[in-house]
Order: sequence, then C-alpha cells, then structure tokens
Amino acid sequence: MTDQASLSYKQKFLVDFWLDHASPEGWVNKETIRLQALARVSSNLVLLKLEGHNSWRFTLVGTSIVEEYCQDFTGLLVDDIPFHQCREIYNSIIDCCMKLAVPHVMKGDFCYNQNGFLQVKDVAIPVSDNGLNITHILLVCDIIRGQANRALYRPDEPTETKHEIFPYFH
Repeated sequence: MTDQASLSYKQKFLVDFWLDHASPEGWVNKETIRLQALARVSSNLVLLKLEGHNSWRFTLVGTSIVEEYCQDFTGLLVDDIPFHQCREIYNSIIDCCMKLAVPHVMKGDFCYNQNGFLQVKDVAIPVSDNGLNITHILLVCDIIRGQANRALYRPDEPTETKHEIFPYFH
C-alpha cells in the first residue's frame, strides 16, 4: 500500500484521473480515455487490450517509452515482448488489476550489462469498454535512468530485476 505523497508526478496524475472517473466497480469507462485529457503524461502511457480469454495486446505505447527502450511494442501481445522479466511484470500487473479493480503501483529496479541501472515506477488502472468487466489496462510508466549517457544504448535483457506491485487505496 502507498499514499499519494510517495507517488511521482506522473503516477499522481493517473491516480487523480482514476479518482475523477472510476465507476463504482472500480474501472474507468474507456470513453473517458482521451489523449487530450491525458496530454501531460501521454508520452508515458501504455494501453493494453484484452483479446480473447487471457491475451493482452499493446494498443498504445507512448513515445517516451519507445525512445527509452528503442523498441515499439505497439501491436505486440504481452507474451511476445522480448524479455521474460518484462513479460512477467506486465502479467503480474494485469493479474493484480483483474483481481482488484483499483489502481496498482509497480516499483521496479533493473540492472543491465550494457545499459546500467533503470528504475521504473508505474501506475496501472483498470478500464472497461463495455461496462461489464475490465477490457483494458492503462499504465503510466515513469522511467528514471541511473546514468545520463545513453549513446551506446542497445536493447538487452536485464541481468537483475527486483519489483513490487501493490494496490493504491485512497
């Protein structure tokens, strides 16, 4: 559990959006998800869509995330992204949101042989396009790089990871 004081600006923005738009069931209606309303954090957004029974597809990946990872996951299934640690984290976030329809906070540390240290702070909120169940997960990803020099960046698998996911209760 966390309080709003420990969240980054981008995380607070998405939590506030959820507080303003959440249904009694805990999800946000997809019709309220407009890039204009989310412009302050749009380059850090990820939208996942449920396909079939349990497959999730990246339908939006913000430009800051694409630039950071030098890869655009838009259109890929979560299970098709290249690094197993990332797949596991996304699947854990999805599972948490599906079990409890409130925002979930993820804090993760990633160490790379070629790219140094990376800290990620996400907030994920449940979204519904049908008013019956969760059909999407909207995340804001706040990425903090451990060093400024990225000139030699190449995507590589993290050698060490540590993360925690917990629900946000206001």
